[in-house]
Parts: sequence; C-alpha cells; structure tokens
Amino acid sequence: MNVASGADAAYWVMLCLAENRDALLQRLKSQGVSASILHHRNDTYSGFHAIGQAPLPHTTDLQSRIIALPCGWWLSEADVDAIGEICAHAVADLQNHIQS
Repeated sequence: MNVASGADAAYWVMLCLAENRDALLQRLKSQGVSASILHHRNDTYSGFHAIGQAPLPHTTDLQSRIIALPCGWWLSEADVDAIGEICAHAVADLQNHIQS
C-alpha cells in the first residue's frame, strides 16, 4: 500500500485466512508471536440478541479462518521474515499431518 507523502503508516496487524487457523495460532503463540483472532462476530454480543440471530454461513466460515498477524513498526524485517517462516512451516506440517 502506498502511504501519503509525509504520513506515517500505523499498520499493526495483517488479517489472513487460514484453513487450520487454531493450529496455526497455537504454533505462532508457542514461538512467541502475538498473533490473535482479534475480531469477533458482532451478532454474538447480547445487544444483538433482541433482533434474533439469522444463519450467517459465510460469516461463520470467515470467523473460523481469520487470523491477525503482527506487522507493526516495532517489528524488524527479520521478525517479519521469522513470522512468515513459522507460518510456512506450520502450514506444511499441518498438510503433512492431514495427508498421513
């Protein structure tokens, strides 16, 4: 993304989709990476219960796969590379586990 001239970007997470999100999240946390689910569905909060809950299959799918990876200014390029490597190894390990 291009940042306007004279402005400083304030990106702090990158939202990604992962088929085995919970396993990936566990792996990242075990390696000291502050990844998270971050956002939760608004329709699950009690303030929305009065209008009832409709089935939202796409929202349910998205919520089960979304993960927030840190990408803020405090990370060095080496940190970002390490997060990418952890993700790549975790995905490969999960695929190997599923295939066996």
